[in-house]
Amino acid sequence: MPPSPSPTSLLWAHQLRREHIALVSSLSALESSTTASITSTTSTLTTRLDKLERTLDKIRVELEDLKRLMGELETGRGRERDEIGRKVRAEVEVELIENVREEIKILKETVEGLVDRRGKFVGTLLFLFLCP
Repeated sequence: MPPSPSPTSLLWAHQLRREHIALVSSLSALESSTTASITSTTSTLTTRLDKLERTLDKIRVELEDLKRLMGELETGRGRERDEIGRKVRAEVEVELIENVREEIKILKETVEGLVDRRGKFVGTLLFLFLCP
C-alpha cells in the first residue's frame, strides 16, 4: 500500500494547482487580448493600405495629366511654359511621393510593433509551458 501523503505535501499540491489555474487563466486572457489587438491592427493596416492604393491611383492620374500637359507644352508653346510645367510637375510629384513615404513609414512601424508583440507573446508562452 502506498504511503499516505503528508499534510504539507497536500497543501503544496493544492497551492500548485491554484497557481496553475491562475496561470492558465492569465494565458487565456493574454491570448484573447493579443488576438483582438492583432485583428484590430490588421483591420487598421488594411484600411491604410486601401487609402494608400487610392492615393497612388490619384498620383498616376495626375502624372498622366502632367504628361499630357507637358506634351502640349513641348509642341511649341514656348520655353517659359515648358519650364513652368516641369516645375509644377516636379513639385506635385515631390509632395505626393513624400505623402506616400510617410504613410509607408507609419505602416512599417505598425507592422514592426505587431511582430515585436507577437514575438514577446510566443516567448512568454514557450517559457510558461516549457518551464517545470
